[in-house]
Amino acid sequence: MRRFSSLPPVAWIAIFAVLFLGIIIVTNKPSSSVFEGYEATDGPTYSVKTLDGKEISNETLKGKVVLLNVWASWCGPCQAEFPDLIELQEKYGDKGLTIVGLAWNDEESKVRAMVNDRKLNYPIAMAGPEMGEALGGLQSIPVSILIDQDGKTRYGAVGFDPKDRPKEKFGRMIRHLLKIKE
Repeated sequence: MRRFSSLPPVAWIAIFAVLFLGIIIVTNKPSSSVFEGYEATDGPTYSVKTLDGKEISNETLKGKVVLLNVWASWCGPCQAEFPDLIELQEKYGDKGLTIVGLAWNDEESKVRAMVNDRKLNYPIAMAGPEMGEALGGLQSIPVSILIDQDGKTRYGAVGFDPKDRPKEKFGRMIRHLLKIKE
């Protein structure tokens, strides 16, 4: 029986390649892992009137994937998310996604100006302290909450990280919930 130390370099390379591929196969998670470590819970109960006068609530949006995004006109990180949110709404809006922007503790005139200036393509509603309570108590913004078709909160994020843009982070999760392959 040959000793391992006497194996030629090519054999060692083959052994390491097989081990490496085995590790990748074992640690590769299925697509459902996009929510790993985040337990689905009942989504928030809310009812708001959008700037164009429509009532929307957790009940009226049931059956859709909903991304609630809490922001303010004075919040720079909130504004940095707008291009990604616009893109997500354009890409998946007709496939079952509704983004709802909630302008938190802001002035309606400033919010309307921001919506027009940034050309936000999703419903925007004013949100006061009661909405902050419905969302579990807001400490900082932006806050995004992804809700599935059954009204369950599937993921939440606080703050803005330019390395983890909403279109990548939420896009992957939205595609999973809408069963879209890309």
